[in-house]
Amino acid sequence: AARAINWMSSLPKAYGLVCFMATWVSTQTLISGEYEKRERLRVFGSGGGEIAARGMPDDGNGVYARDLTYVDWFVVNTCKRIRENNLEHAVFLLPAGIATGLWFPYTTSAVFFGYTVGRSMYTYGYLREEADMHPMRMAGSFTLNLASVSMMLLLPCAAMRMYGYRIVKLLR
Repeated sequence: AARAINWMSSLPKAYGLVCFMATWVSTQTLISGEYEKRERLRVFGSGGGEIAARGMPDDGNGVYARDLTYVDWFVVNTCKRIRENNLEHAVFLLPAGIATGLWFPYTTSAVFFGYTVGRSMYTYGYLREEADMHPMRMAGSFTLNLASVSMMLLLPCAAMRMYGYRIVKLLR
């Protein structure tokens, strides 16, 4: 136990910022799931809960979706795509950010912040009338991908720092 306490006390003071930003990213992921759930309930009505209780057999393209109007079908599938895109990014970004934040806490926090801004822009734009071609969604998508690429570049830098190599002092 003493060894674990010593290790935790050696964390950079700015690591708390990394944890806060990781929590913010996680919260956005949870919110997108709740938004999809709310839209499903609105579209499928009270029967949507019964459908979901049996394993959610209809993801918006099956037997239950045949009774939907085009607008309702479109909304359900858009919410589903937003949630899936969010999960695809978060599954990589969160563990990578928690690891790189040990050596580059400010840079990692900046990447997380860029991700959260991009996620908000992406979601806002995707829910608008033009959907996938909305300028806000396009800008958000670019920002999300930039955050992912930045994190991919930080990972080898963190690995090198772990073994004692100095990279660029600006990253610190």
